Amino acid sequence: MDNISNLLQEIAITSFEVGSSCWVDVTHINNPHHFYVRPRAYSMYLQGLQARGEHFDARDICLGQIVVYKSKLQKTYLRGRVLMIHGEGAESRYKLYAMDVGCIESGVRLKRVWKRKNESSVPSLVTLCQLANCGPIGVRWEDTNIAEAMWNYVKGERARMIIVNVVSDRLIVELYNSCPDDIATMLALTGFTTLGYVHNSQNEE
Repeated sequence: MDNISNLLQEIAITSFEVGSSCWVDVTHINNPHHFYVRPRAYSMYLQGLQARGEHFDARDICLGQIVVYKSKLQKTYLRGRVLMIHGEGAESRYKLYAMDVGCIESGVRLKRVWKRKNESSVPSLVTLCQLANCGPIGVRWEDTNIAEAMWNYVKGERARMIIVNVVSDRLIVELYNSCPDDIATMLALTGFTTLGYVHNSQNEE
């Protein structure tokens, strides 16, 4: 069985049921109610998925297409889905969704975009999550430092994710790593959030 077949099998058996847990990498954070994780079991397949083929001719790129591009944010090659196209020919620039990270990059130049060497139909490897028992100080996430604060607790190491609830578009989770407490508690203790938050769709973003 080749690597992609192995990956598809991993995806098929990954369970996101309430009460289940797995090791993940936190890949991108907007705020504690809107961040992305990728199961650690998928990590070994990233290099193959992100392998570059030939450079694109601008006429061959269309909305919704999956490409490989050099990310300035992540400093590596990523799979990206084309969301918008600006300009024409060699001056074309693209807005891309990084399928295996969860971030969006704008203004990506044509010279930084390649065809995929691996044309398999592997879906996005990240999942949208929200920290349980964690809420903003105030009505919404107005502190612009909140993403950086959370990132400081999770970057560079794996986290144990426990699924508390599953809602329409995301998982409600607890995260644990080498910090003395879970990540929601760490954020509250350092004054960035409040504890005991009840899920409210108006406060997601």
